[in-house]
Amino acid sequence: MKKKEAVAVPVPQEEILYSGFAIAIDENIFENESGDLILDIVKQIENKGIPLVKYNELPTNENFIKNINSVSFVVLDWELNPLSKGAHDESQEGLQLGDSVKDSSFDDNIRFIEQIKENCFAPIFILTAVDTSTVIEKLLESDKDLYNTEDESKNFILIRQKSSVTGQNDLFESVTEWIKSNPSIYTLKKWDFNFYKSKNKTFLDLFRSSKSWPSIMWRAFKDDSVDESSSIDDLIYRNIKGRSEVLKLDNNLIEIAEEDFTIEQSEIRKIIIDSQYVGNDSIPKND
Repeated sequence: MKKKEAVAVPVPQEEILYSGFAIAIDENIFENESGDLILDIVKQIENKGIPLVKYNELPTNENFIKNINSVSFVVLDWELNPLSKGAHDESQEGLQLGDSVKDSSFDDNIRFIEQIKENCFAPIFILTAVDTSTVIEKLLESDKDLYNTEDESKNFILIRQKSSVTGQNDLFESVTEWIKSNPSIYTLKKWDFNFYKSKNKTFLDLFRSSKSWPSIMWRAFKDDSVDESSSIDDLIYRNIKGRSEVLKLDNNLIEIAEEDFTIEQSEIRKIIIDSQYVGNDSIPKND
């Protein structure tokens, strides 16, 4: 009997957009009896099979930021207050935090978001019990260009009231539409999925050949009198590229209709320059 060939099952686009692990930060995230809406949001994320790292306060370890390079997205409760374990909703917020606590808590949020932006390009979903404009006002106080008020699709931050993405209102419906309206994040998510898949395949194949493959190649490059480290680096990238699927983007989400193409000439010039040349501030200081 002829053996059937395995047929590759295409991964649904939604799963590609949410590949990787997520982080959720809310003081009630471990309080199962609190009734806080964050519990519904956690359930939504976990029901998608997305690995979720949970915190009940902002992480303060200096190593945290550099260890989240591959995070898929971050969910942040805007009204973080570890001293108050009551449920957050729009009607209660005025009773939850005093002005001094609000100011310090919000400032901490801003610093945390700035650190994420400096170290990894990951969407941040801010959930709030107050009007979203209050959050935007605070984001605009930062000098790190955290939020664009003219076009939400240009932001890596999505702000929603908790009640609008819980219950019958699915968090992922809102987030998916936002990602699809943001060509930059949409492209990142699609590329990320391809890259990590081919990267893992590369290292698995090389490991299967020999667990000592770096040592073998190091000796070969040394015998050839070429720089060993950079040569192994080139070898890895070449193999990842060779195993990468062609990036397939939905033209309906990328292409801008002629009548809607209102991008300024200065923006076009900047992207042409930035896509062709690497600025000095982005070049690593190699020895």
